[in-house]
Amino acid sequence: MPISPAHLGRLLADAGLSFQRTRTWKASPDPDYELKAARVLELKAAPPAGGGHVIAFDQMGPISLRPMAGAGWAVRKRPERQRATYHKRHGTRYVFGAYDLHEDRLRVRLRQRRRGSDNLQFMAQIRSAIPSRRRIYWIQDGLSANWTPDIRAFAAANKIELVPTPTYASYLNPVECHFFPIGEFVVNNADYVDWDAFAWALARHVQRRNGPHRDKRIRLLEARHQIAAWPGSFSRPPTINAAHQRPSTTATSPRRRLHHPHTNSTGAQRPTASPKRAPHTHITRLLNDPG
Repeated sequence: MPISPAHLGRLLADAGLSFQRTRTWKASPDPDYELKAARVLELKAAPPAGGGHVIAFDQMGPISLRPMAGAGWAVRKRPERQRATYHKRHGTRYVFGAYDLHEDRLRVRLRQRRRGSDNLQFMAQIRSAIPSRRRIYWIQDGLSANWTPDIRAFAAANKIELVPTPTYASYLNPVECHFFPIGEFVVNNADYVDWDAFAWALARHVQRRNGPHRDKRIRLLEARHQIAAWPGSFSRPPTINAAHQRPSTTATSPRRRLHHPHTNSTGAQRPTASPKRAPHTHITRLLNDPG
């Protein structure tokens, strides 16, 4: 018996079904997966009993200076245009991010490389920003540059507990969801003239994100990429052989990209094909400060 499209839509809505793209997931081969995941989720669920700061650390990148596609408001049938020919003459950079879970504060720095020495300098900067009497629980992945002997020695001498995430389980790192708004509102739909302009836009984004008037779109992107798992209800994702199972921790991506044609959501000006150099503020210098 034929049914109308409207009736079919109501039936699908009542059943909780929608047309979606197929997603991927990773199965962690880490033998200590449950132990590491439970520790990360325990620190995320509540502040440590003895006090201290829970810091989630990771790097975003590499990022290069080139026209990045995006979306924004424009006159009908008159989309914004970006140059299609360009040269990558400015190298690449990494965005180092440290997110204080229970203070809800994001700190970032722009670095040319992500060697062990760069990671150690960034850890020392975060340590100096928090009173030395307070212990830091430092969540990070298994990148070899994050676990050099110098970093281990510095952590042991400065009340820092290194908390690893399981192998192939980056979704467990709480800072990951904060890189998506940076990619959406700083990297995408932009064409920066130099790294100073990029650092200025990044600083404006972090200022708005940490401020009292955080944009709703930033909160939405962060929430969409957070995992819904807590200690006691978390289990290992399905193995490779479980072809018909889906993990409960798969992150979703935003369906719409919201941009103003000349500014991003944080109010930072987006340079056009011939942008002016961004002002050299103290924030830009802090982002590029190697020390």
